[in-house]
Amino acid sequence: MTLNQALSELFSPAKRRIMEKIFRHEKLTNTELKYYYRSIKPIGEAISNKSLQEYAQIINSIKKYSEKP
Repeated sequence: MTLNQALSELFSPAKRRIMEKIFRHEKLTNTELKYYYRSIKPIGEAISNKSLQEYAQIINSIKKYSEKP
C-alpha cells in the first residue's frame, strides 16, 4: 500500500490537504489550525503509538473466521 493509499484510508481529503500544507511548511489559516488540533493531531498520535501498531499487526495477521449458524 502506498503512502497516499494509506492516508486515503485514514483521512478525508480536507484533512489530507491540511497535512500536505504542514508537510510543505506552509502557513495554516486559523480555521485549519484549530481543525488540525481537534481532528488530525489525535489520529496522528494514535497511529504513532507502538502498542497500537503491534495490536494492528496481530489483528491483521490472524486468520479471520465467520460464525456459522
